[in-house]
Amino acid sequence: KGYPERQQALLAIGASQDAEQVRDLCALAWDPEEIVFNEKILPALEWYKCEFGHLLIPPAYVLPESFNHNNNKNNSSSNNNSNNRVMRMLRGFNLGGAVIQILCQKAYVAGRPDRQKSLHELGFIWEPQDIIFSQQLLPALQMFRDLHGHLDNPARFVMQDSPDMPVLLKGLKLGNMVNRIRSSKYLVKNEADRLHALGQLGFVWDSEEFNFQELIFPALEWYRQEFGTLLVPLEYELPESDPLPKLLWGFKLGAAVNEIRHRQDSVKGRPDRQKVLEELGLICEATPDREKSMNELGLVGNPQDFIFTQQLLPALRMFKDRHGHSNVPVRFVIQYSTDMPVLLRGFQLGRVVSQIRSSKYLVKNETGRLHALDELGFVWNSEEFNFQELMVPALEWYRREFGNLSVPILYELPESDPVPKLLWGFKLGAAVNKIRSRQGYVKGRPDRQKVLDELGFICEAAPVREKSMNKLGLCGNSQDITFTEQLLPALRMFKDWFGHLDIPVRFTMPESQNIPTLLQ
Repeated sequence: KGYPERQQALLAIGASQDAEQVRDLCALAWDPEEIVFNEKILPALEWYKCEFGHLLIPPAYVLPESFNHNNNKNNSSSNNNSNNRVMRMLRGFNLGGAVIQILCQKAYVAGRPDRQKSLHELGFIWEPQDIIFSQQLLPALQMFRDLHGHLDNPARFVMQDSPDMPVLLKGLKLGNMVNRIRSSKYLVKNEADRLHALGQLGFVWDSEEFNFQELIFPALEWYRQEFGTLLVPLEYELPESDPLPKLLWGFKLGAAVNEIRHRQDSVKGRPDRQKVLEELGLICEATPDREKSMNELGLVGNPQDFIFTQQLLPALRMFKDRHGHSNVPVRFVIQYSTDMPVLLRGFQLGRVVSQIRSSKYLVKNETGRLHALDELGFVWNSEEFNFQELMVPALEWYRREFGNLSVPILYELPESDPVPKLLWGFKLGAAVNKIRSRQGYVKGRPDRQKVLDELGFICEAAPVREKSMNKLGLCGNSQDITFTEQLLPALRMFKDWFGHLDIPVRFTMPESQNIPTLLQ
């Protein structure tokens, strides 16, 4: 400043093709705003419009460091150099911030009609809220309603970024925008026309109220009308078919009821809603308070009666028909499928049976229910059932079939006659191994040991087993059985296969239908 000869010297350097950066600095020194507007803002806006098809620029948008500006079609050397210079200047440029400055502070355009004209010709959006509301929000809401049947947008809902999506809607964070409208009246504050437009669409201002009034309550009414109760299975979802209103299709009523009963969702601090549900017959407390409340209200009868007659008994019958007995594993759950009766889908039969065995759940002081369970063959002692109804009969069958009780560890009873159906597929080898290695079933039970001893079964693991078998003399010397019934046949088979008897240490006879049972 004040040294024109130095200015001329810098400008002379700036004229050189090899000193573009110096020229930038010189130009900025004379009129930085002009340079920013003409060589950053305008080219950046042109590029953005070419890239995205609009100029609705997010406030935080920054041009990528890999920015490449290809609008200049003139291939002359000077223009190429200029284009390279522009590209270098625009990389990482905060375009969103510049647009905000123009809109809010009139930066770069105050008193400059020429610049305003340039922006206008480019299609610059001076009133972005109008565009956002009319060309983004309303079309996106309409699309959401057409797809889902309502306008209760999840907070994280984002419009798809797909080729068939309108440019202005691609990746639009509709849920976030709706949340801002609900919380701070974004876009609609003091805008009666916009509020009216949202009302016409059915905009949901209170998501929780909508869920309660338009989903939970109508779904409960339908369920009670359909099944005569409000004991909704945890995983129950409303069917996606008529005569249900489309708005309720697939609604996860079981989960909603569970949240009400366990977390007081939708009803906490809302006695008006609690009253509505109680009048309908739904009890908002979780068990055990629920049973007391239901009895006091007398709305849907005793829930234990319902569970016992409508869930437990049908589930036990189904289990017995399929498995031939009622010894239900603790973790057994009724399959959740459309072929299953609604009240049984996902029913935790094993857990309920375990509660009945341990604490007389559902049957304490209930003679009629106890009688019903006995008629079904309810198994009160699972281990006793396994021993008396499975283990002993399976060993008896095996001894008749093979003449010994040297059961291979992987042996399972065949699923065919003449084996009783109850024993089909029973893993006798594993059960025998459990007895011999861990004293399963017989530890502390001399009565069971006596039963097995009389059968000829030796409960100890080898080598004690051989001594016991010799002492009993019930099924011969165990070594004789191993040698004659297992070792010799296996050696012959190996020699037939391989032509020698140099057997690898880890060789195991394969499991196959063609291999005798004792060799598998």
